[in-house]
Amino acid sequence: MSRTYFNVKRILLLTGVFMLCGMILISADNCKGQQSLADGKEWKLVELRKGNEVTVIDREKLESEGFGDIFTISFGEQVTGKAAPNRFTAPYQAGANNALTIQPPAATLMASVYDPERIHEKDYFEYLINIKSWKLAQDMLELYSSDSDGKETVLVYGN
Repeated sequence: MSRTYFNVKRILLLTGVFMLCGMILISADNCKGQQSLADGKEWKLVELRKGNEVTVIDREKLESEGFGDIFTISFGEQVTGKAAPNRFTAPYQAGANNALTIQPPAATLMASVYDPERIHEKDYFEYLINIKSWKLAQDMLELYSSDSDGKETVLVYGN
């Protein structure tokens, strides 16, 4: 057999190996993105569920009133976001089985002039520090928490 035949065979084999490695890396990166909070994506609160009560946040109305950036959350090295009206940051710990704990946040000290959907900032912070777990469902982030009375509360975020 000629040397050219072996060189072509070697090139084809190496090309196949590189393609396979690339596909594995892309697949691993996609799985990581689906199950990781720490991607820096900003999430906007769209719904608050307390027991049988569901409060839908009208993001378009907030946007038109100049408050489109409130009730947001992002996970990176720390959890950051904006309540109504203060920005906040806090350490958090994500654990096995989608466990999540957020420490009490440090926040700016602006006075609130607007509580959309009657969600008070102090309550929002309370929900955050009572979070026990999270789930991604249909491009929505759900954070499972409780209120001061121990009633399960789910914060639902979209993009």
